[in-house]
Amino acid sequence: MKVLCIGDSLTAGYVDGYQNHAPYTDHLDRLLDHSVTLINAGVDGETVHEIQQRLRFLLQDHYDVVVLLGGTNDLGGIIGLFDPSETDDAVSCISFAGIYDLIMGSTTKALIQMTVPFNAFDRLDPQSREQKEALNRRIQQAVCSKKMVLDINDPAFGFNHLEMTEQARDIYFQDSLHYTAKGYERMAECVFWVLSPILASLM
Repeated sequence: MKVLCIGDSLTAGYVDGYQNHAPYTDHLDRLLDHSVTLINAGVDGETVHEIQQRLRFLLQDHYDVVVLLGGTNDLGGIIGLFDPSETDDAVSCISFAGIYDLIMGSTTKALIQMTVPFNAFDRLDPQSREQKEALNRRIQQAVCSKKMVLDINDPAFGFNHLEMTEQARDIYFQDSLHYTAKGYERMAECVFWVLSPILASLM
């Protein structure tokens, strides 16, 4: 079984410099059966469109499952460009439709798409939070028959920045956006919770 994990710096595992990474796939690999091969295709700073362009070539190989996390950098690029009343217009330019089309046209059996995680910017800036909430609603509502949404902000995971104690934020967050090694390990546990039964059903 092969699993492709694709996204931006939150998939690449950016910690405290471009030379230092602790991707969630490292811990996820330890949680999964040895018969599963994990490929990390996270690239720091990428937008959804850039992720889509790389995915087009990556899917020339077969992957049973693709795990996707994207949209953080797209949201960062529109901050301040729209009035607070234009939230829906602001996020409408961020589209995953091309990625869904690629998945549907491939031999991949399942797509796990994470919602975009909340961070310190969303706690301090109401407009940032509203735009992220709007994008996450679009992710949850978008139709793709192979897709399952992993809401990383679900309070049940205890990983929502907006609801964490300061002590938990110090444990899980390296900076306002990126996780510590412990944070990426927690992300891996969240992914494992959804990925494990999918892989079991495919075996």
